[in-house]
Amino acid sequence: MNDSPAENVFYLSAAKNFGDAVNKTFWEKLAQKNITKDRERDHYLTAGSIMCLANNKSIVFGSGFISQHGDLGGGNWHSDENKIHNIPKKIISVRGPKTRQKLLDFKIDCPKNYGDPLLLMPCIYNKHQFVEQDVVGVIPHFVDQGSEGFKQFLISLRQNNLQYKLINIKCGANYKYLIDEINECKYIVSSSLHGIIMGLVYNKQTIFTEFSSNIIGGRFKFYDFFESLDIDYNIKNTHNINILNNTIKIDRLKLMKLGQNMINICPILEQQQKQAATTTWRKFNLQTF
Repeated sequence: MNDSPAENVFYLSAAKNFGDAVNKTFWEKLAQKNITKDRERDHYLTAGSIMCLANNKSIVFGSGFISQHGDLGGGNWHSDENKIHNIPKKIISVRGPKTRQKLLDFKIDCPKNYGDPLLLMPCIYNKHQFVEQDVVGVIPHFVDQGSEGFKQFLISLRQNNLQYKLINIKCGANYKYLIDEINECKYIVSSSLHGIIMGLVYNKQTIFTEFSSNIIGGRFKFYDFFESLDIDYNIKNTHNINILNNTIKIDRLKLMKLGQNMINICPILEQQQKQAATTTWRKFNLQTF
């Protein structure tokens, strides 16, 4: 890989949150290329709610807005003014239909190509484990780790003698830790988007809940992702074991097709890497049906 040409992909160097921190490692493994970061020249924006970081050198592949009224460019996740600060150089795909609609409302062309790039995580780590025992993996968003809803849910698990694992989404780029922990569970209960995405991809009974109202943008990014796979989900914020009945229903054939399209149109992958990713993606999904 060190002899391969470098690819310019934006990533958050100091981030501890998995969805932000893993981009560099993910693309290095998947594309077998060195990854650099230089926003002053053409670069790719990929996984994450990072449309507010777009500039006129950005090529968007799978990014999303953080909120319904989030800005395009400007660099401020908290801004809710629905302003255009910068227009990306090119948009290849976005996370989901809600992000696409915001761009269309801004009068910016956006193809109907969807998918969070980290859906393709099995292409670099295709480990999967079926678990019969009722082990509940709990993945709070990092802003929820001390919230009352989170505490109430853990109390309910203990009162009902259910085995559970606390899984830390602030694991940086350590994707093996996160996926190994998820693989040891039957259920995943998460208020983190990438906790939900990894739970679904690795075929766990996955539940989305809000442990607090502290997440920027509320439910926007979650339903942006859900709509990319035609998932119809009614969230329930009852923080007790009854929530385990509210699993996200996903059509794995749609997941396979979405992932395959992402591979096919990915500008970062050479043909050889696309062929390797396709083989791994298909094999992984067929064995987890």
